[in-house]
Amino acid sequence: MMPINAAEWIELVHAPLLVVGADCRVQAANAAAAALLMSDPRGQALCDLVGDFAGDLLAAVLDQTLPSDELVLDCVLPTGDAKLGFRFARPADASDVTVLTLARHAADPGPHPPVVEWSRLLQTVVERLPVGVEIYDSGFNELYANHLSDDLFLYDDTPLRPHHDAWWDRAFPDPEVRGRVIEEWQHLIHAARADQSSVLRTEWEVVCRDGASRIIQFRFRIIGDTYVVVFWDVTERRRLEQEFRRLAGTDALTDTYNRRRFFEAGGAEFNLADLSGHDLCLLMLDMDRFKRINDQFGHGAGDTVLKEVAARCRAVLRQNDIIARMGGEEFAILLPGADKDYGAGVAQRLMAAIRSEPITSAALTFHVQASIGIAVREPDDPNLEAMLERADRALYLAKARGRSRIVVGDSTLRT
Repeated sequence: MMPINAAEWIELVHAPLLVVGADCRVQAANAAAAALLMSDPRGQALCDLVGDFAGDLLAAVLDQTLPSDELVLDCVLPTGDAKLGFRFARPADASDVTVLTLARHAADPGPHPPVVEWSRLLQTVVERLPVGVEIYDSGFNELYANHLSDDLFLYDDTPLRPHHDAWWDRAFPDPEVRGRVIEEWQHLIHAARADQSSVLRTEWEVVCRDGASRIIQFRFRIIGDTYVVVFWDVTERRRLEQEFRRLAGTDALTDTYNRRRFFEAGGAEFNLADLSGHDLCLLMLDMDRFKRINDQFGHGAGDTVLKEVAARCRAVLRQNDIIARMGGEEFAILLPGADKDYGAGVAQRLMAAIRSEPITSAALTFHVQASIGIAVREPDDPNLEAMLERADRALYLAKARGRSRIVVGDSTLRT
């Protein structure tokens, strides 16, 4: 007599049966199971069959995180919500699969209560969450913290749960920073008590258990007399966002601001100077005969020259000065707090730095020079663009008067 394979014998069983692998996907199912679940379960994940909540609890039993032989769960089926019972059996000769016997239960299970208490199930779910969870009583004594919370903030290996106030000194070693953070937290707690339907949010840079500083996003809520906080590490996300912002406003070749970022940062400096009455000076710098380098020796040589010129300019400027590549070989340099004389001095130092020594690219050597036009903020200037127009006109005069010149307004300086 020929042996009966698994696909055949499972159909001989009238009770709904699922054979589930270690990956929580159904490897085999009989017709009774398909009828109960109102779909063909084969190849599907448990979460897709019965809903995320029930699927997560079943997965916890399958990987033995939650020890149990029987569960009654609220499931989400194609026809609507249903309460199903699950019994688990593991064949002795197949440790990587589990056989689930299913049964539909009434809304009230009567004399067949779930084997596992709901509080225990809930704790299992919270422990598996990818976010930190902490719960405190009305006096801010810690009642519960999940594993991720302990990984981040349980500074001392102790079974005793700390008071919330013990956290501040370790998380914020700098007293000044700690004071500001506590003040903000107290404000948030006051708001959370006043409106218990609200969830408050903030981000702090925190020293964690391993000594590393991380940016953690916290969300708070008061529920009755209980304080609940959830949190997760957003350090990498914020780093990427900052890098994207930097790249969006940076000229890729010279690592200076691009034109868009120049008008954003420069516009802010203009408005500040306009309100305060402080000086503001703008330099427009253009490389002399740069097109000849590109045409005769290629754009690779031209790129090398531009990168080196930008580096030499940055070495002359102050930290709060703004330099941007406006296009081609032209740079704008904004000097906050600088008058005409200071701007002229900076222009002379820039000219000297640019022509201080030749720039080499492969086997080629280039002696480069530049022309500079200067404009200062006038009381009737409506915006930064008005300064830019005057600086452009001064640069045009510098080129017209023989190049390698500095022109302020219409006056040429000796270089």
